[in-house]
Amino acid sequence: MKFNMDQFRQLNTIQEMTAYLKQNAIRIGMGAARDAWDTGLGYVIKIGPDANARVQNKKEVKVYEKSLSRLLPKVYEHATDFKWVATETVRPLKSKDEVDAAIITETDWMIEDLSDLQIQLRNNKMPTKCEWFNDLVHLVKSQDITVKELHQGNWGINPGGTLVILDTGK
Repeated sequence: MKFNMDQFRQLNTIQEMTAYLKQNAIRIGMGAARDAWDTGLGYVIKIGPDANARVQNKKEVKVYEKSLSRLLPKVYEHATDFKWVATETVRPLKSKDEVDAAIITETDWMIEDLSDLQIQLRNNKMPTKCEWFNDLVHLVKSQDITVKELHQGNWGINPGGTLVILDTGK
């Protein structure tokens, strides 16, 4: 595996890009409209075959650019037509126990688990001592992210150890 961003940028079609990724990256996620490919260089490429993928990529880029929130994977660059987006590599949390433990850590036991987090967000409660939760409330409200999007499979840990939302492109 020898991903090279300069070579990738030179490709024109989704088919060429996908073929390049298959040879030079590892597919780490498959969503409804796009796949995520680990480049091995600290970032992933999110790409899909149709307009739905471009819509998701554009939304993800715009949410990040408007918020610059530490609770989102960093967006490093993207195609001008949003065929692809390069974002920070994040370790997905696979189980409910992992998500709950990360929430407890981030909120210092102010919130007990994912269900409690979702309830607190729906009720617009803001524990003032918890910067992470306050940042999450601000992000959700300012970027029109629904509580439904904050499901178990949409959380990860960034390289700095912060619990982040994996995907805001939906």
